[in-house]
Order: sequence, then structure tokens, then C-alpha cells
Amino acid sequence: MMQNLKLILLKSNQTLVAQIEELEVEYGLPNCKLVQPYEVGTDYIYEDDERWDPEKPIDDYIAKPCQKRVVLERWPWYTDQREVLFHADNILTILSPNAEVVKAYIDVVPSILDEESDEVLQER
Repeated sequence: MMQNLKLILLKSNQTLVAQIEELEVEYGLPNCKLVQPYEVGTDYIYEDDERWDPEKPIDDYIAKPCQKRVVLERWPWYTDQREVLFHADNILTILSPNAEVVKAYIDVVPSILDEESDEVLQER
């Protein structure tokens, strides 16, 4: 299962992480299935555990050191459906996720772990 975990850049400028399966279907039908898709985002955490607040002036944050953290949000929003049929035409490119994204994904989808997981994590 881990080898199917991919980072998917959409033409709509969204970044997803999901297990992806190619489907053989007639032309015009959805030709891939995204399993357990999540939108990838970034959270900025400052030294005093303060999170970035867009309502505050940017000058309050410029000189402060911060750490970036990967944040995953269920996608698509407003549904409990965890398998999504999708047209590959909407995909800009498909990449392998880095270790930080893989770890965040495992935190939210622990069922993806299998005997190959340790090998995949060690490779990254």
C-alpha cells in the first residue's frame, strides 16, 4: 500500500497526498481512484508556540524564528467518503512524498502501515 502513496499536484493549485490506483475505463470516465485523500498544507509555529495569525501585522512575524509543519486536511471537504473517483486530466503531476508528508499521513491513516513501511521510511 505504501508504494501507492503519492503527492498529487492538481491544476487547481491544490496539493493532495493519497493512495492512487489507475482504473481502466472507457474514455471520458474517471480513470483513477484516490484512496484516503488529504490536502497538504503548512502550519507555522513560532518559538513561543504561537501560530501565525493573518489578522496581525506581518512585521510581528518577520524577525521571529519559526518551524514549518505539514498539516493534512481531509479532502474533499464536507464528505465522509474516503474513496474518490477522479479524472487524471485534473492532475498536473504526481510525485513521491517526502518523509515529513509520509509521517503526517501515517498519523492520520495508521491503517496504511504494512510490512513494507519501515523499508519505505528508511529509503526517504
